[in-house]
Amino acid sequence: MLLRETIRMRCCLWAFMRRAWPHVVPTPLVENWHLEALCAYAEEITRGDIKRAVANIPPGTGKTLLFGVFWPAWVWIVRPQDWFMYVSADLGLMLNRGDDLIKLVSSEWYTDLFGVRLEPGQAAGNIETIQGGGCFSTSIFGKGVGHHCRYQIFDDPVKPDDAEQTTGIALARTQRAIGNTFASRSDDQVEFRRLIVMQRISEGDPSEEALALGWSGLRFPMMLEADAIDPRDRRTVEGELLFPARYGAVEIARMRANDMTEDTWETQYQQRPSRTGGAIIYETWVEEHAIYADDLKAIHGRDVQSWDLSFKGDETSDFVAGQWWRAAIIDGETHYFMLDEPVFERLSFDETLSELRRREKTWPSAECFIENKANGPGIESMLRKKFPHWIKLVDPQGSKVARAHRTAPAWRSGRVHILRGSSYDRLKRTLSRFPKVRRDDEVDAMTQVINALGKMDPFHEKMKKIRERLT
Repeated sequence: MLLRETIRMRCCLWAFMRRAWPHVVPTPLVENWHLEALCAYAEEITRGDIKRAVANIPPGTGKTLLFGVFWPAWVWIVRPQDWFMYVSADLGLMLNRGDDLIKLVSSEWYTDLFGVRLEPGQAAGNIETIQGGGCFSTSIFGKGVGHHCRYQIFDDPVKPDDAEQTTGIALARTQRAIGNTFASRSDDQVEFRRLIVMQRISEGDPSEEALALGWSGLRFPMMLEADAIDPRDRRTVEGELLFPARYGAVEIARMRANDMTEDTWETQYQQRPSRTGGAIIYETWVEEHAIYADDLKAIHGRDVQSWDLSFKGDETSDFVAGQWWRAAIIDGETHYFMLDEPVFERLSFDETLSELRRREKTWPSAECFIENKANGPGIESMLRKKFPHWIKLVDPQGSKVARAHRTAPAWRSGRVHILRGSSYDRLKRTLSRFPKVRRDDEVDAMTQVINALGKMDPFHEKMKKIRERLT
């Protein structure tokens, strides 16, 4: 019986994990179908059936132990010469994982069944087997030079709750590390396996970028969604829970009510990069009140252009976003109409100046709003002599998210109208997914206008009296 079981463990990661669990974790294993499915996924990667893989799994469901401890220990049963590299935004987590791996592979249970793999005195961050393999751990922006591997695992390469890591520039930097720095760290490109294990955090995160490049994907949301069922998911009923023994209906309701925002639930637990229907500005709000340029001919009001600036002009910088709006009083309320195709590209300082001058000729009556920080004062000083009083430096009030929330009533009541042009689809996607978007520059330009012109009534009344006197 013992021989048969040992053979079974050599062939099946799930069988191995079930027997190995008490030698790593003091509490009993809570078995669930998703763990068996993840083991099967790891086996596909081991065999080489899949060599580029993504696994999007909620936190607290065993992913780090499975992929970071039991998987390499299982591979080393047959191929102790193989090297693993673990990369994470949290190196401390990887070192803890390394300690657990040493504990398992050095245990009497493991060595009696599968042989000795490690010499005493191993370091958690750089484990070496006596057969020439090992396991190296580093941070996403740490050192990978000099270390090569057959298996490369990115375990949470971005911290979901770290605002500095989830901005557009930070995500782009993380993706460059995955696509460039670590892509050459293989010991054999033909046999190189790469896996990203993480919760979804935003549009443009490493998962989305990898899937766009053709990597195989596995997605297990905490509650089943009938419109996006992974073929490996064994659930069949809408709303069915992933791991009810640990996260039941009562626990999930309490978590959602007391412990997290709805955005966190939708991204990290449901594996959606933005909340269904929109995080702050709902997609339906954008769609229902989009307009065509011809619809603006009979609308008179106050014209404004709004800019969110960045002048590095290289691939690491944010985009320059410029928009043209008309604010008008209709039935006693302020409405906002996009006038022209927006600017959204990486521009240098000189290129931005040229674009400002060019659009000023098209919309000469439009005031120019620029945020009063970073590059804004520089632009204003350069154009002050030729265009006195044209540029208005705006001091932002509150965070990006707070400013977007202040525009939500205008969107909800149908008072914001986006131009149906070549940029419409991109704008709709960006606005309805904010703040979980890779590039939020266009949202900043929009909020700058609506928050600045939210109280147009005094201006409107003044113009009304002037018109009445003239007539």
